Order: sequence, then structure tokens, then C-alpha cells
Amino acid sequence: MTEARLKIGLLTDNYPHTGGFGGIGSYTRSVGEELARRGHDVHIFTLSDTTELRRSTINGTTVWECPGWSKRRQMPFMNAAEFTLKYKADAVYLFRYTIMVAVRKAAQGGKFDVIESPEFGALGDLVLPGGYTRRFAVRLHGPANKWDVLRKAERALTLGADVVTTPTVASREQCEELWGILIPNAIVIGNPAKPPPPMPEHQPTTQSALFFGRLEPRKGVDVLAEAVGKVRLRHPNFHMIFSGKNVPWPDGRMGSQVIRDIADSTGGTGGYTVCEPPLSDQGLLETARRGTLCIFPSRLETFGLSFLEGMMWGVPTVVTDIPPFRELAEDGVHSLFARNEDADDLAAKICQVLDDPALAQRLGRNAQPHSMQWSVTALAPKLIDAWMHQ
Repeated sequence: MTEARLKIGLLTDNYPHTGGFGGIGSYTRSVGEELARRGHDVHIFTLSDTTELRRSTINGTTVWECPGWSKRRQMPFMNAAEFTLKYKADAVYLFRYTIMVAVRKAAQGGKFDVIESPEFGALGDLVLPGGYTRRFAVRLHGPANKWDVLRKAERALTLGADVVTTPTVASREQCEELWGILIPNAIVIGNPAKPPPPMPEHQPTTQSALFFGRLEPRKGVDVLAEAVGKVRLRHPNFHMIFSGKNVPWPDGRMGSQVIRDIADSTGGTGGYTVCEPPLSDQGLLETARRGTLCIFPSRLETFGLSFLEGMMWGVPTVVTDIPPFRELAEDGVHSLFARNEDADDLAAKICQVLDDPALAQRLGRNAQPHSMQWSVTALAPKLIDAWMHQ
């Protein structure tokens, strides 16, 4: 049965094709391109470094690049918020108006059937009064904002939506705890990933591991950097590869420098590489398949798309024992779980995979078919059903 053609708008603050990386940008790309492939009219509204509104067609989707915050766009979020308060300059909210202009232009050719916005920054609250869409959806992506003004706006946006979806129960619970409300009607639909082409069973050729994701505190890359030297005490040839968008940390250092400082001071010198620029999608796949395992030591997540992709590639993984990852895999069956923020336990779990090729093979073999329930082809119809019928 063919789906009726819908006009769909997806709001995001970053997008891989326009300089963004990870998070809601990767979700938006996967969903948008799959829905376009299925015949829907998909419009993606994203921030960019452009100084004027630009429109283009990318893989079947109409992408609207909206001017961002100029140089303040590069600040950590709280720094940008403090800048706004101190100088009375709109460093935080300016981008929302540029997205609103783009949505208005796109709606001139016909109202949207549904527009979906992430909750953070209350991106969608300027779209709603315009009458641009028949249905409005909020995607809980978070983690929910701890800055009071935005927290209230995000909560109000979510409560006013026609439908709310969440990638995990943990994501919903994070928002509920911070907002002091219950969101019982939030529909759990994971963040979809594009399945890789058919591949033979994973056979590593190097004693290496790959991390990919933003080089930020939330991803636990500092803990992983500390674990490198500990692993090399048992496996001197072990090499850790970090690939991801380089972002500033609260102390002013960039994530890449934090990794280098910690690894070099804890015995990891010569045992790691920070890829600058980050590897391409194909480069990540090839690097992961050459190596022994992928490692994702996140302190906090709402889902775990990188973890999911590693499992889809049939590569064994070591991850932290946090609630969202528990919703994606079973410890000892699909992955090994290490205690959160514990470099010793993380190193021990990495060594366990390196020491036991049969375990590594079993983890990868179990994880690959298990992960396909989150493929974009499986989840796109569930999103359509939630947006239009819930």
C-alpha cells in the first residue's frame, strides 16, 4: 500500500550537509532522506554559517540554510546565553527568527501536513502561531536545557504539541525530571540509522579501537583518553582513534587538546590519534571494520546513534552503563558495559575484548541483526503514523 504524499517540515539547529555534526542533525538527515525516498515532500530547516537564506535540494530533500549567530554561534551554549544577558545582544534567539522566515516561504506553496521540532531551544514556538502546519510534533532530543528561561519555553512547547515522540524512555524521563511534569503520551521511536551494505563477518586487521562523536564532556572522551595508557600496559600495540567535531570545553581548551593532555599524562603517548578533520561516513565504517572494536564512554545520552551504527557494522562495542544504552543492547550479549566515568573499568572491558577473539566475534555477530530494528526503513513508517494518527 502506497503512503499518501505528505508535506513534511523538520527543524534542526545543525545538519551534516551544512557543517553540523551528530545529534539531531544526523537524525534529521536519516529521517528526511528516507521520507523523501518514499515520495514525501520533505523540507529541512537548519542553521548554517551563511549570511543569507539559501535553498537547495540534497538527496531528494529541500534544505533551507538559515543564517545563524555569526561568530557567537561557535560559543558553548551557556557562554552564548551569558553574552546575551550581559550585552543585550540576541546571541541565543536570533536564529529562531531566520528559521521562521524560511518556514513561511516554504509554506507559501501549501501548508505543511506536519512540522517536527526538537524540544531544545523551543525552536518550534515561532512556527506555531503562523498557521503553517496542520499538525505540530515535538521530538524529545535533549538533554533538556537547565537554563530556566529556555527550560520553561521547552516545556510549554512540548505540552502544546499535537504529538510528542522520544527516542528512549530515558530521554522522556530526563525531560520529566527537569520540567517537573509527566509526559505519558510520548511515543518511543528510536533514532533511526541507515543500514550499511551487506558485509562479511567482521575480521579485524589491527589492534585498534574507534570512538566517533562530538569531542565534548558529555561523550566521556576524557575518561577514554585516560584509559588508553591503562590498556597499553597489557596491549602495547593498542591504538585509540578519536573522530568527531572539535568543540570548546568549560576550561577553554578544545576537546582535541583535552584528549591529548590527559592521554599524554597517563601513559597513553603514541597510543592514540585525534582525526582532524573528522573522518567521513565511509571513513568511519572502514576504520571501524579494520579495528577490533568501537568504544562509546558517554556520561549522558538520550539515545546513542553512534553506538547503534557500530552495532549495525557488526563491530564489537564497549559502552558505559547508562539507561539509554541499556535500551539498545544487553550487556554481554550485544556489547560490554563499563561503569560510568570509571577509566579503570573501561580499560578492563576493552582488554576483555582484545584478549578474547571469540567474545569479540560473538558480540559483533549478535549485535548486527539486533540493531536492525532501528533501521530508518523500519522506523520511518512509525514516525509517519505517530505524526498523523496519534
